[in-house]
Order: sequence, then structure tokens, then C-alpha cells
Amino acid sequence: MNLKPTCALALFLWTAAGSLPAADETLNQLYEEAKASFESGDLEMANYLIGQVQAADPRHKPSQVLALHVKAAMPPDGVSLKKKYSSVVLPNINMADATLDECLQALTIMARNASDGRVKTNFIIQAKDKTEAKVTLSVKQVPLPVAIDYVARIAGVKAKWEKHAVVFSSEP
Repeated sequence: MNLKPTCALALFLWTAAGSLPAADETLNQLYEEAKASFESGDLEMANYLIGQVQAADPRHKPSQVLALHVKAAMPPDGVSLKKKYSSVVLPNINMADATLDECLQALTIMARNASDGRVKTNFIIQAKDKTEAKVTLSVKQVPLPVAIDYVARIAGVKAKWEKHAVVFSSEP
């Protein structure tokens, strides 16, 4: 879901209303969305939302601190792992009763083939209790991050986008 129009609308309503308590609530909501995006590893969305908060209130201290964390988490080239993986579209995925490890091995091979070797995946499984979870998935023309999300959901794990790897952990 694309939150950019929603955020822009929220800021418009905030400025049109002129109500200070409502403005604070809107800024805090945008900040919380930025924080959630950061925690899930979506650095681009977190950065965008922080920019929206800081445009409305440059002195918003929590967003200033979060902006520093986002900047530190971004790779030196400024392109997050999720964005790099988004450039890869997998033509066909057919997995039946595959373990999480088998799925990730298959996604690695498919991503390498689909990108002509330019994209190399890096997956870390911390959810040792879920390594034998069975995944069945059949999709066509799907971006790599979407495929990763599907596999994680079906296996019952959380995929977190880190600076250099996608980490799979047990859901809280």
C-alpha cells in the first residue's frame, strides 16, 4: 500500500485545520508510521515520513533522532537492500511443501538468474523453531521482496530488512 498520498493528505488537513492538538496528533501519527517503517526495515518509507514530519515541524525531536538512525542504517550508496531486491522480478515461483531454508535457497537461485547475476541475496534464519515449516507457493511475475514476504508469512516468521541481509525471526 502506498502511504505517500495518505501522508500528504494528512499534512494538508493538518495545515488547513489550524488546530494545534490535531496537528500534534497528526505529526505523532506520521512519526509512529515512520518508526514502524524503520523497525520493519523499509528505510525509504521511514525516510519519506520523517521528511514529512520535519517539514511540518523542524523542531520535532523524536523525528530528528529517528532520522539519524535511518541515516546510519542506510548503506553507503544510499540504496537499501529492499530497493535493490525490488529491481528483480521473478518470472515463475512454484514451491510445494518446501521448508523455509529450501524456499530461501530457491529464491536465491531465482534472483541470481532473473538479474543475470547482479543481485545476490543474503538471508539469515534466526527462527530455528520454524525451519521445518512447510511452504507451498505458486505465483508468476512477482518482485523479489513480495516473494520474500509471501514465504515469510506462509512459514509463520517475520522478515526484517537489515542493512545487508533479510533476517527471518519468530513472530512476537
